[in-house]
Amino acid sequence: MGMDLELVSVKRWFSRLQSMQRCAANINNDTPGALTDFYRAKHADILPKPEQRNNFAFCMFRNTAISVTDQDFTGASSFHELLDEVHRSLRIAVRGLIRAVAIDAGSVPQNEDPQAFENRNSKDVFDTDTKLQSLCDTLTSAMPIFPQDAAGQQPFKALVKEGTTTVKDVIDQTVSE
Repeated sequence: MGMDLELVSVKRWFSRLQSMQRCAANINNDTPGALTDFYRAKHADILPKPEQRNNFAFCMFRNTAISVTDQDFTGASSFHELLDEVHRSLRIAVRGLIRAVAIDAGSVPQNEDPQAFENRNSKDVFDTDTKLQSLCDTLTSAMPIFPQDAAGQQPFKALVKEGTTTVKDVIDQTVSE
């Protein structure tokens, strides 16, 4: 049950990002077409004028019921940060998903505090190739920004297996711009 809920949460975040991308593209033809590029894009580069930001905010509210204010634009530089600000932190959603994978794999108890989970050594949590592949497959299915092929996942897998890497480091890498 927990895994499905966490998967939906991460997928919903990216669905909202795609809505943002469509709204921005309706306003500026220079909006990045690849979601990974849009995730990293600076909103001030795509929507430099107040009217553009107002039109974007109207479009977002109409399509997602999410309000975006001038203060939200000021508090965030990228579209990723903007969505974190107005919707939900992707990092928290990803932590929940990675934790659900670890619980399903039998690596951590279900009732463990999320902060304690973040402090664990990642190579101990994902201590077999099967568990690590399950993590990568789950992240691939939910996150368009996660490397979608085995070659692209190699640096991530190396990070997870490194002796000093914590689960917090893995989460931060997963959502990094």
